[in-house]
Amino acid sequence: MPSRQARRDDFARMHETLGVEIELAMLLPNEVDVRTTADQAFLDALAEEFGDVLAPAHVPRSKDI
Repeated sequence: MPSRQARRDDFARMHETLGVEIELAMLLPNEVDVRTTADQAFLDALAEEFGDVLAPAHVPRSKDI
């Protein structure tokens, strides 16, 4: 999973290329199945890295968005 610094680097490149400021306002995980250990670990890692912008809920694998 890319780190927060990797995202900042991406946003900086977009700013240099496009001349626009980009800020991550909310991260909404989708296609999540919390019954699996892998998906639960993924949500835990997202919470650790992006906790301040992580949505309070996720979109389960069983729903279309």
